[in-house]
Amino acid sequence: MRAVLPGKAQAKLQAVCTGYWDNRRLIAYITGNAFVILTGADTILQTIYDDDDSQLEAIVLDESAGKIATCAGSNIRIYKPYGQDEGVLKWSLQHSISIDDSGNDTAKTLSWGIAEELLVGSSWLTLFSTIDAPVVVWKQQLANPAKFANFSYDSAFIASSGKYDKFMKIWRRLSFGNDDTRFDFTYLPHPRTVTYIHWRKPFHIDQTIDNVLYTVCADNVLRIWAPTDVHSLQSLQLWGQVDLQESIQPRGLGESKASKLRFAFIIDGRDFTVATEHAMQERAASDSKEDHALAHLIEVANRNPEICVVLDEHGHLSAWGLENLYNFCNQSGGNLNVLVHHFDGRIEFFEADVADLFDPSPRSHRLKPKALWTGHSGAIKKIPTFLPVDPAGSPPVISGFLDTFARDIAISYTHSGLLRSWTARIDVEKEKVDWLQTCSVDTGISEPALASGSSIRKAALVNSSRSELTIWDVRGARLEYSQDYESQDTIQDLDWTSTPDDQSILAVGFRYRVVLLAQMRYDYLNKGPAWAAIREVNIRDLTPHPIGDSTWLGGGNFIVGAGNQLFVYDKEVDSSASNVIPPRKTPWDLFDIVSRLNGPLPVYHPQFLSQYILAGKNLLVQHILLALYKILKYYIEGEPIDSHLGMNVEDFYVSSEHAPSASKGIKSPFDGFSEDDEVETVTENVAAAITEKLTQIALPQLSRQEQIHLADIVECVAIVERQRRSMDDNAARFMLFFRQHVLRRGRANELALSWREINWAYHSNSQDILADMVSRQFHGRMLWKHARESGIFMWMTDANALLNLKSLLGMNIPKAISKNPIDCSLYYLALKKKAVLQGLWRMAAWNREQGATTRLLANNFAEKKWRTAAMKNAYALLGKRRFEYAAAFFLLADCLKDAVNVILSQLKDLQLAIAVTRVYEGEHGPVLKELLEEKVLPLAAQEGNRWLASWAFWMLHRRDMAVRALIAPVYTLLETPQSPDLQAKLFLTDDPALVVLYSQLRQKTLQTLRGASKVTPKVEWAFVLHNSRLYDLADLPLSGIGPAAVDKKDTGTGHGQTHKPPPTVFEEPEANSLLDSFGF
Repeated sequence: MRAVLPGKAQAKLQAVCTGYWDNRRLIAYITGNAFVILTGADTILQTIYDDDDSQLEAIVLDESAGKIATCAGSNIRIYKPYGQDEGVLKWSLQHSISIDDSGNDTAKTLSWGIAEELLVGSSWLTLFSTIDAPVVVWKQQLANPAKFANFSYDSAFIASSGKYDKFMKIWRRLSFGNDDTRFDFTYLPHPRTVTYIHWRKPFHIDQTIDNVLYTVCADNVLRIWAPTDVHSLQSLQLWGQVDLQESIQPRGLGESKASKLRFAFIIDGRDFTVATEHAMQERAASDSKEDHALAHLIEVANRNPEICVVLDEHGHLSAWGLENLYNFCNQSGGNLNVLVHHFDGRIEFFEADVADLFDPSPRSHRLKPKALWTGHSGAIKKIPTFLPVDPAGSPPVISGFLDTFARDIAISYTHSGLLRSWTARIDVEKEKVDWLQTCSVDTGISEPALASGSSIRKAALVNSSRSELTIWDVRGARLEYSQDYESQDTIQDLDWTSTPDDQSILAVGFRYRVVLLAQMRYDYLNKGPAWAAIREVNIRDLTPHPIGDSTWLGGGNFIVGAGNQLFVYDKEVDSSASNVIPPRKTPWDLFDIVSRLNGPLPVYHPQFLSQYILAGKNLLVQHILLALYKILKYYIEGEPIDSHLGMNVEDFYVSSEHAPSASKGIKSPFDGFSEDDEVETVTENVAAAITEKLTQIALPQLSRQEQIHLADIVECVAIVERQRRSMDDNAARFMLFFRQHVLRRGRANELALSWREINWAYHSNSQDILADMVSRQFHGRMLWKHARESGIFMWMTDANALLNLKSLLGMNIPKAISKNPIDCSLYYLALKKKAVLQGLWRMAAWNREQGATTRLLANNFAEKKWRTAAMKNAYALLGKRRFEYAAAFFLLADCLKDAVNVILSQLKDLQLAIAVTRVYEGEHGPVLKELLEEKVLPLAAQEGNRWLASWAFWMLHRRDMAVRALIAPVYTLLETPQSPDLQAKLFLTDDPALVVLYSQLRQKTLQTLRGASKVTPKVEWAFVLHNSRLYDLADLPLSGIGPAAVDKKDTGTGHGQTHKPPPTVFEEPEANSLLDSFGF
């Protein structure tokens, strides 16, 4: 926490107290009907609100028991500490006392004595014992209501006086104990009104010393009263005095300019001694030269004096040692701290090195301000802001051109959840504002309770129950984040701020906490989140009052208002605050975290390399990995590693066929060294060398997990390179990501490959190689879980290979799992190999179902009677929840549709349903068509899964729709359009690799060309630009598939050809050359 404004201090004489208890310095002060407990300038332990709305009058801390007492009106509250052994020190109400049942008397002063006795001063002096239930042990009416009433350290004396009293009354205790407590009294006369009293304190709480009283009255004289004559009738006698007015005689000021105001306070001997010891240790540690001022202070401290410090309004100071006879020493830090209570509602917290404070030589800044405690006296409802705090520095006045490229200044939302962003232009001459809608998104969230937008077209929306938060990219009309907080709290507030590099941070306010969400780079490959919580500010331990409002300040600081208090949090964030923050010993800067999580990636980052591979830039990947190989090979610890690996920026924008040789394009500091074996490609030996170096060298901007992922990619690239000549690009893509999936199987949550990888294999002409690789990966013993993991039954197009694969599954199951033929029944019956299944049952003599099943399978299921019997068995198995076996009997009864329904509804296995259908009835069967149209495509529309939709349309031989599904929202292509849910609007449904598959399929067949022709040039142009922006959101600006890489074909470069004149208005590119213009 950078600063705290705990609340406006009451203008009361006893509004502030401090003491040393449980090895810590405690400070408490009253503000309104609450009091705040602190341990330092910026550290709040607790805020406690009184049940009564009346403002508190006084507060006092018991240094022996740690209790705190407050008073308001005639009510006294006593709070007891707890939790100190567990490290969570708090106070709770122990007793509530009333000094006057009629409520007419008002408590003004409080003072703790020994044995947890509490003295209350009002029009009476009342002494309570609070060890158990509060008991009045002594009570005495006063002639004048008490202004001061303080116990001496040993409770032997009470010093009291009333308002405007010149006589200080000293009550001497005659007896101790609850049964018979008695006092007598004497007077200490003063010439004018007494304004300040202070009892001397011992060095240790159990130490016995003479009682000494210091008083100041309106004549600016400090008087010291001590028991100098034990035979006198007076308990205390005047021992000495200090004229505060004459104690400061500044040189160089005339009488007219000299100040007559004096401020004085007493430094107790215990605090002065500790501060002097700390100053000695600091000087010794710093090896400073001999300090004469400190030597003098050491000599003084050895005599354990009290120090009277006198100040004037010009900062002049004098110090008087009161030998043999409101401030404190912070024993944890050792410096002297001074609290200055102003009656305008401020408390100033000063710190001083005791040697510097009392240095006789001229010195400025003897007291250093550490904190200013102030605030409100009432509850904070709103923190107003007059202009948005934007560190990026946008001008406050919007003017100039009115177009969609202008900065947004407002958002609006409707009851149906339609979000619109707006820009404006101020027409000074006509004195009006022109508004233009820049973009919109239909969120589908009805009756939103809150909405807030950022300067980069991000908008946060809260549903009607204030339980769910969604963050939208308004420009791309995509959902980036969704979180349901229903079980935790309700959302109260939304606040945005911007970082210097124009990224956004959202503060989500709840009743007692604020969660800071930061942008993450788009991660389509690992399906990573676009936003993550990086910090949580929780005030529940500081105050019981809920948050009234919160807002951002400049420079990443954040302010929270709760009750009458303000808490200011700086931008330092500990790495333990969130699991997305890279660990390190020193705190992170808030803006540095956001830049790390959403900043440009180095070219060797796994996400960068994966997107290059998907885009077909295989030579560039080789180029990057070989550059990394050279750098790591000659790496010396401490050397910086360039994020571009010394490569030229233009290399990233050259198409694959024009890319430089992998080895020739590499620049390295070691180019002067010649090598006999110049490396041309990433071989398995090179991959092993890189992997070994990655275990020893930590690359910049890579986490440990990302470095492991990089090693996986290097190994996969080497394997693909070995088989490069025997496979096409799509097969290489599948093999690379399948190998990554296998290597990361134990570390990732994905159980199967995504439909993106299935599409690469599905449209590959090297499926036999891929099938062999998958089989070898599982050591030739593929089970269904392996088939589902690789998606092989989804992408295999050879019907015979598909049947052989299914048969292989049936044979492997009894070998791998058990000898039970039940486990492979579904697979053999899908292949219509009932005879093989019969043979397995004949060998299963140990199975109690063998006899009945063997007799049943011996029948002819072409007859309706036996199909009906199989159906009855299937329904009976459903009742016993043996779903897979029930589906097998449905196949035995030739009821494929029922079997598929069981697999989908009970086993929840879409791949198994499709595999059984393809094997049982082939590629053109009615059940497969119905399954794809009624189940798969609606699922794709619901999820917004374009990869799945394109695959399903291609399976249905609707190649034109397969192409359009890659570029248009899926729900718009169905015959019965459905309203998409939030999942379909998620940003992950937009994958930049879609443009790669689209560029392949659009020219594959006549039918796909017909489908592509239905996509207008404007839509295709927007699609390519949108995918280009996705690369930027994934922090891949060097992807080479964006507007910066556009190199439109020059139709006039040949001899005799002329260039067209530049158009006067914007012209969209022709559809037939658009993808070529972007490097495809």
